[in-house]
Amino acid sequence: MQDRPQERLAPRPPPGPTQLLITGQEPLEELRRLIIQYAQYCPAGESCPACPLHMLGTLSHASLTTLVNGLPQPVCLDLFEMERICRAQNATPSFQKNSGA
Repeated sequence: MQDRPQERLAPRPPPGPTQLLITGQEPLEELRRLIIQYAQYCPAGESCPACPLHMLGTLSHASLTTLVNGLPQPVCLDLFEMERICRAQNATPSFQKNSGA
């Protein structure tokens, strides 16, 4: 049974800084759909300019769709890992980032 679009787009609590946005078990088409969705709307409720999903969101919808639909599964998984790393780094208070500790 497929979920309705309203349920997919319903607000979800933001993921923790170390949690992936995916389980890693999604089929390739689902990963691609999620990349396009998250590129257009930040799932963490914020926009980090260094986030790979944010960068993809700067493309036109047609360019984004064409690009993402050509990505192999390992690259899709890597995008979600890079997004998680970016979110984790931005969750660290700036005084800790600059202290060198």
